[in-house]
Amino acid sequence: MGGRVESGKGKPGLVAVSPGCVMSARAAPARIAGMQTQAEAPRPPAPPPPPGGWKRALGTVLRTLIFGAMLAGMGLYVLPDLIADWRIRATAVPVAGARVDNGSCSSKLVLHICDATLTVPGKPRALSRHVNYVFADLHWGGYTVHVLADPAHPELPTTSLALDRIWSRTLTLLVAGGMLLALVLGPAIALFRRR
Repeated sequence: MGGRVESGKGKPGLVAVSPGCVMSARAAPARIAGMQTQAEAPRPPAPPPPPGGWKRALGTVLRTLIFGAMLAGMGLYVLPDLIADWRIRATAVPVAGARVDNGSCSSKLVLHICDATLTVPGKPRALSRHVNYVFADLHWGGYTVHVLADPAHPELPTTSLALDRIWSRTLTLLVAGGMLLALVLGPAIALFRRR
């Protein structure tokens, strides 16, 4: 750098320094504002503390538990009925004397959640089965259903609605299950990575 060095007038061991130069006398190295000597290494800034601390970790754990419970509910209540309907979809026929008890559907935009209890006459007594369906459909109003069953598996009655919407039910379960799984695993993995 283009600085000028002059000897100190009448003062041994002193050096006059022009701006932009780093010089040292016989004494300890001097420090000029804004410059560092070669012996010092720059210190990296301290990382900021994680925001939220234990509150953030608790919120992550609670969200993971809630989404995990929803995923478990899909696995326990929706998946078995879907698997049973795939097994009998080609051989199911209408069942005479069967009825639908407590059937209801609720809609959230295009997502429909239906529950019903199906009762099929049998010997020595009637068979009942509770079913749950979740599917996407652009439909407003009620559904008309008929009870169907495979003669070889009368213990697995289903409805015409369930078989008509079997592909929609399958895709809805895959998409919703995948999203819930990501919401369960994503925060849990992030929480363990921070430790």
